[in-house]
Amino acid sequence: MKSLTELVNSVTRSKIGKSLIGLTIGAISYAGAFGLSNKSYAQTFDPQINLSVGAYPLSVAVGDANNDGYNDIITANQISDDISFLRWNRTNFDSSINLFAGSKPTGVVIADVDNDGKNEVVTANYTGNNVSLLRWNGNRFNSPLNFPTAPYPHSVAVGDANNDGRNDIVTAHTVNGTISLLLGNGNGFDLYSTLKVGNYPTHVVIADADNDGDNDIVTANSAHDGGGVSNISLIKWNGANFDPQIQLTAGSHIDSVAVGDADNDKYNDIMCTNRNDNNVSLLRWNGTGFNSPVNFPTGTYPMSVAIGDANNDGYNDIVTANSTSNNISFLRWNGTGFNSQIIMPAGKTPYQVAIGDANNDGYNDIITANANSNNISLIYWNKPIPTPRTDVEIISPHGGETWEGKSIQDVHWKTNIPTAGTAVRFELWDKDDRMADLGYAWSPSGDATDYIIVPLMFEETTYNIRAYSLWDSKFWGKSNNITITGKPIKLDRIIPHQNQNEADNLWTIGSLQSVLWEANPDIAGTGVKFELWRYNSDAKLKRKVRNLRLSNQDPNYELGLGWDPSGKDVSTFIVPNVQPGSNYKVRVISGWDPQYWDESEFITIKK
Repeated sequence: MKSLTELVNSVTRSKIGKSLIGLTIGAISYAGAFGLSNKSYAQTFDPQINLSVGAYPLSVAVGDANNDGYNDIITANQISDDISFLRWNRTNFDSSINLFAGSKPTGVVIADVDNDGKNEVVTANYTGNNVSLLRWNGNRFNSPLNFPTAPYPHSVAVGDANNDGRNDIVTAHTVNGTISLLLGNGNGFDLYSTLKVGNYPTHVVIADADNDGDNDIVTANSAHDGGGVSNISLIKWNGANFDPQIQLTAGSHIDSVAVGDADNDKYNDIMCTNRNDNNVSLLRWNGTGFNSPVNFPTGTYPMSVAIGDANNDGYNDIVTANSTSNNISFLRWNGTGFNSQIIMPAGKTPYQVAIGDANNDGYNDIITANANSNNISLIYWNKPIPTPRTDVEIISPHGGETWEGKSIQDVHWKTNIPTAGTAVRFELWDKDDRMADLGYAWSPSGDATDYIIVPLMFEETTYNIRAYSLWDSKFWGKSNNITITGKPIKLDRIIPHQNQNEADNLWTIGSLQSVLWEANPDIAGTGVKFELWRYNSDAKLKRKVRNLRLSNQDPNYELGLGWDPSGKDVSTFIVPNVQPGSNYKVRVISGWDPQYWDESEFITIKK
């Protein structure tokens, strides 16, 4: 079987008068490749913008706090004893509105806490020994609802900690080295219980750290300045309860932890800040455990770390808030590793950093909460000008064509050389969403016909081709719509079992069910895994519930894996014990490359 890269490289390049455009692998310096030393299409970050908030903000969250479809910003301000709400007014942020939550809030998140499809604001209140939940009522936030926790909650996380389909609240408590669990029960939250973690936990997250399909709890245990061991606690859910913590070592004074695909290999890793070492550690997942930490230098006294696509190139990066040097470190992923840090100024004592689309332009930005300057810093990504111009044209395809995935097709392009140069890069777009890079081309005349390899797409629908000038990316043009057919992986249909009606898709917990699947061996391999996903009532928000265990599989082996040398088979699995409902789907995912997947229609599961 060939990988996609091998497939691209194996296509003949001997056609006279035409160049082959393959998929772009890794980072390419187009300006250097074509000698374009005076101009660059590369985008950068704008200088910081500072916005005032309450006194001593220690935490910042980006999200749609008031459920109007636009992201907002919330900070937790310890000294002024409030939170600041910066509402996006569709062109800019309104001045901050300060709201009382609890006593000395030090942590804040924006999330759908009660699983009603609407976001709420949750704060950890350090001297209030509780968390506050603030709901938007359509015009303003209601008065906070307070839920007790153990003493001195410093950080708060919202997510499905016990993997039952309902969100929970977890807080980290610095003084007694515990976390509090407030488990969602469908009508609120159970009275908190506590679990032991490391010394002086300052940060907590809920995420699938060990890539087994179930969420875990991870804490950063700083040990503060009073001695003791600083480490990371990993608490796994075993299906019925939480296992005792597993402690992972990294550097000195670990104040912050992040879980995400840091090295862009499709598996989550753990990143942490090491305050006294002035670096961050990457604990890479190797399939069975975490490798020894790899350290990367940062600014002075890094207090917070975030994983995300900060520069909007499709790859996750690392960003830290450096509290003593008053700046942030940006570690860009270059395709094989991280570049050396780029330092960008922030406010005074940046205490927490977040990556998100703060200004609602479709591009991620960087946001810091600056404790000693009582403000936040917004570092916007300066996006390309989104208006096509006639300096770059795509003459063909004309529109209406149907292209098969993996086929080779012609694209006729033309540039106005004085403004747009003689080289272009190609992208595949679905309306306003970029779907794939298609490579680049050059012609001394600025007028040529070149080959592209059509990628296999998830949806058999209409797309358009865009050509961007490599001299200056504000010049671009696009084709009319084309249709791309062929999918790398399909879940063809669900086969009824035990006299159940296929049309009803009604499944009983513990019953056997089968699906017919098909994968393209050259693209998606010949093996797949099966997962159960649950959607909310409007079929938009979704989350993975379980990996599905095959009926002929060892019960101790939790991943449901199907394989056939032809890439097509019927696989039978056991319906897991989940909360009954009508909003489930089965997802089949390539075992070779998880970006390729397909899913069933809605399924009802009953007891």
